[in-house]
Amino acid sequence: MTENIVTFPVPPGGRGGSGSDGGDLSSRVARLEESSIRMEKTLERLEAGQRRLEEGQTKIVTDLADLRGRVGALDGRIQGVEGRFAQIPTALQLLGFAVAVFLAAGVLRFLEPRPSAPPPTSVQQGSR
Repeated sequence: MTENIVTFPVPPGGRGGSGSDGGDLSSRVARLEESSIRMEKTLERLEAGQRRLEEGQTKIVTDLADLRGRVGALDGRIQGVEGRFAQIPTALQLLGFAVAVFLAAGVLRFLEPRPSAPPPTSVQQGSR
């Protein structure tokens, strides 16, 4: 039966484990339990943090949906304002209109027929 036993090579510096030479098993188990307790506490903190992150993510998604709705409403209002501004004449158009009115008034004044001098009236004396 001893021929079926396979031996593993011994790592340098001892037999493995914690590296202690024949340390007592109960102290090693106690350290392992302390380590396990610390890991459980750390895991609880990580889980609590993950829950807070998930709650925050839910709030962000809700806020993002609300923000998208508001941006859509603003986009509609902006398009309405742009349409109204497109209908307002620009300053250059108003200036051109004013110049055209003054030119038309000047041309009409120049082309207006001038009244001729009234015919002389004869004044008769003594016809009373």
